[in-house]
Amino acid sequence: MLILFVAGFVWAPYVATEVSVVQRRVPRSQHGAVFGARKAPLVIASPSGAAFGGLLLEGMSATSVIVLSSVTCVLAGVACLALPSVRAVLPPPAAQRTRDAK
Repeated sequence: MLILFVAGFVWAPYVATEVSVVQRRVPRSQHGAVFGARKAPLVIASPSGAAFGGLLLEGMSATSVIVLSSVTCVLAGVACLALPSVRAVLPPPAAQRTRDAK
């Protein structure tokens, strides 16, 4: 429970920071597509994960299911970080560079 409590304090600023970065780095004309693509995996994964977790609880302890879920999330994060497009640091859009220079 302590780990989940601490994770809540990490998650809250992460979400706000991520949205701010996307708003600043992505042209306004693409916000809908980018935010939609960003949320799509969560919309699919949440009910699917709950259903799969429920099935796993038939043969595993709740602790084992949570550990399995945690390990899977970490592995997915590491796999995403291995993608060059995710690790690339892109320059801000030209309009922002001009605005920041003033």
